[in-house]
Amino acid sequence: MSKLSAAVSQEDDFDYVVKSSLGLVAKVAKEKPDISYLHDAVVFLDDGTPVFVPEVGDHVVIERPRLGSMTEWFDTRMYCVKEVNEENGNLSLFDTECDCWAGSNYLTGSSKGLLFKIPPKGWSLSAAIRAAQKKKEKKLKKEKVPKPAGQKRKKKK
Repeated sequence: MSKLSAAVSQEDDFDYVVKSSLGLVAKVAKEKPDISYLHDAVVFLDDGTPVFVPEVGDHVVIERPRLGSMTEWFDTRMYCVKEVNEENGNLSLFDTECDCWAGSNYLTGSSKGLLFKIPPKGWSLSAAIRAAQKKKEKKLKKEKVPKPAGQKRKKKK
């Protein structure tokens, strides 16, 4: 077994991925949370210049597409902004859930399908993920499964 092998287990609304050589545990949502109602973290001035709205110490939610796809969802993470380089667009971010550093670029990220959103104070990504899972389960319950041909329905008394 290689040092980089990963074990995956399921619990509630998340898949837990454990990389044994690094000792990391990361939560990966099973369902795409709805973040469309959150305010954009990147806004454009009248001259077309992009501006990153969150300041150092604020949180930002980033939704990423699967590599090579602009439409297929990969994951959604919430980070604390540690540094913003306005010249080249680089962001230094910290994921408090995984206790790890991350980086992104708000100038080139949008062209690669990344969504940058501002969560309101007290907003929880975990709660948004659970809401997405419940919405899917409710939709599945509404869909009626057709009975196989030849079976009779029971009469109500």
